[in-house]
Amino acid sequence: MDEYSFDRLGWSNDKAILSIIGKEKIIYSNKVYKYNSLSLKNERYLLLTDKCLYNIKNKKVKREMQYQLMLGITYSVQSNEFVIHASKGFDFHFLSDEKLIIIYLIAKCYEMINNESIIICKVNDKSLKQFVISKKLKKKDFKNTKLNKKYIIDTRTFIADNPPNKNCKRRFTNCDGDYLNNFDDFIRNKTPINNEVILSSDKNIKIINFEDFTIKGIINRSRTGKVMLSLCEKNSKYYALKFISKSNLEINENFDINLKNKLVNLYYHFLNNVEFCFQSNINIYFAFPYIKGELLYNYIKKENGINENSVKFYSGILLLSIKYLHTYNIIGNNFSTKNFIINEDGYLKIIPYHLGKILPFKKDYYITLSEKYKNEYTPPEVYLDLNINKKICDWWNLGILIFEMIYGITPFYSDDNIELKKMICNNELIFPKEPIISDNCKDLIKQLLNKKYEKRLGFNNDFDDIRNHAFFKDINLSDLLNKKIKSPYKPNINDNDYSNEKDKFNKMFTFEDLIKNGIKDNYKY
Repeated sequence: MDEYSFDRLGWSNDKAILSIIGKEKIIYSNKVYKYNSLSLKNERYLLLTDKCLYNIKNKKVKREMQYQLMLGITYSVQSNEFVIHASKGFDFHFLSDEKLIIIYLIAKCYEMINNESIIICKVNDKSLKQFVISKKLKKKDFKNTKLNKKYIIDTRTFIADNPPNKNCKRRFTNCDGDYLNNFDDFIRNKTPINNEVILSSDKNIKIINFEDFTIKGIINRSRTGKVMLSLCEKNSKYYALKFISKSNLEINENFDINLKNKLVNLYYHFLNNVEFCFQSNINIYFAFPYIKGELLYNYIKKENGINENSVKFYSGILLLSIKYLHTYNIIGNNFSTKNFIINEDGYLKIIPYHLGKILPFKKDYYITLSEKYKNEYTPPEVYLDLNINKKICDWWNLGILIFEMIYGITPFYSDDNIELKKMICNNELIFPKEPIISDNCKDLIKQLLNKKYEKRLGFNNDFDDIRNHAFFKDINLSDLLNKKIKSPYKPNINDNDYSNEKDKFNKMFTFEDLIKNGIKDNYKY
């Protein structure tokens, strides 16, 4: 047994188990009790690896759950029950006298894979039946959950207070040592982190890694990971630094070369292009030049909608950018107005735009991402799971963006996901009475927001269909591409002051406790 493994059953040498988990590393194995839908206890064996949780019976998998598909954990202080809440499928409801050890190990593995802390809730109820979602409710809507965040506790505090050596009934080798760091090394296969540069567009910087960045704060959380405002010590420039767990990617021997080629090909002046891409054993890192500007979303809200000439200017940039992305088969982008920054010259920059489309995500993880981020910008054919060329989805997306720029709201919106789907798929498009817009503008929006994708503008000839619409007849897209048209608005920017940059972003991201997010423990400020 490895000194940091809790393989109670000795399955690290069991051929039947190893044939199930392949190259995964066993973290924990032991007998537990699992509650069924009738609240009856069934004897099972719980297996935790560095990638997944397995529910085992007779050395066969009854069900498995990847750490990235976990919503959180609820545990009782009055009993040995705990619930693992699932983003897909129904929840696990277990009973074990090693409850705290299991939760600790799951929390550490989750953090390694997702680069963030799992949600842990502590309740006084002896029975946790009321916190378990049924199969029936989960099938009705996969987003149903009984994870109650009013009972949430600080995950980092739980980890610090419950190291496995504190809860061991028998002593393990080295269990009294610096367990947190040693266990991290164990999950990382005890190999030193190998920093490797995939791409550098700075001729003076050939070697760069995460240690070369000073993290100033979290400025956003995208579909695939956090984005941090970071100062690069090698060139004294600020970057939006994003990292993605390699555990969610299909990595092969040509991964680095393929990724570099894709990034190089995607340099375009309306896109915020990757300046550095590098990797460790755990993550892929992308450093985008930090743009000091104003979110298009904030500008629209401040003005309560913008005038038609400004809309024509911005939508022309969006039209050209979507065309460029389509050239490289980057489609179905589902942009929101929060994806665009008005730069100091008044032109738009698309911020981390393409990573979800060029990285080889594992199928289950990609499906989960796609389901999780359906929203008011998503076209009906995506909600209906139609197998179509998703270029046409981007033209629906453009129609939504144009509508929002004019009216300050999207045409279809609801906090309820089921209701939102019904509205997008079935509701008639209604234009507010104010402001009054031109017939050409209204016609363009109508044609882009045709619910029947085969009749939507752009279906036949893609970009050319939209470019030739009367709405764009008095704007020279070639001049727009070359920035020869005067921008309608320029944000007020202090080039040398970064002290208040976080104030421009959503406070739910910028004022997160960095200790809780596992950053300050390891990296400097």
